[in-house]
Amino acid sequence: MTPLTYQEILDSETDPGSPMNQSLFYRLSRNWEAAFGGADGAPRLSPTALLLTGLEAGDVVKYDDPSITSSGNPNTVNTALSYRFIQSGSVRLKLEQRHDENGTCIARVKVNGTTIQTWTTGSTPWVARSMDISIAQGDVLEVTVQESVAVSGVAGVRNVQLCTSGEGIYPFQVLTGNWSP
Repeated sequence: MTPLTYQEILDSETDPGSPMNQSLFYRLSRNWEAAFGGADGAPRLSPTALLLTGLEAGDVVKYDDPSITSSGNPNTVNTALSYRFIQSGSVRLKLEQRHDENGTCIARVKVNGTTIQTWTTGSTPWVARSMDISIAQGDVLEVTVQESVAVSGVAGVRNVQLCTSGEGIYPFQVLTGNWSP
């Protein structure tokens, strides 16, 4: 499907007494589609217009990625989560981490590229982690995993979850996982 082009409607075309014509009706019926599709020149919908609720950290899972993100090389940082928020408030991040042999797994939590939490473990059983994070509209939350030194085995993070007290989380961008409004 070809993206629609946004076509401006002048105030003079909608003034009382202005003639109605096919061109105007076409633009009125199509411009909203072009705007929602991100057409050049189209007005943008403000997130506040959506009346989205603020977020409050809780235990209701709204994002879930059970897959394992791993790193077996200290020079490689792999991303387990990258999530851009449209809402503000707080969310609870839950995850599990481990190293499957004798190394150390480093899991970092970042907001807008700044590390706010670092967890390390040399444990072979999975270790549960949890923290509440304050976020603002447009913030990017990331979870990364890295091996500490070059050893045999693999560092891993799994079961990455974002939880609220029941409010839906509406993302700008989700790289992986299962999103549930």
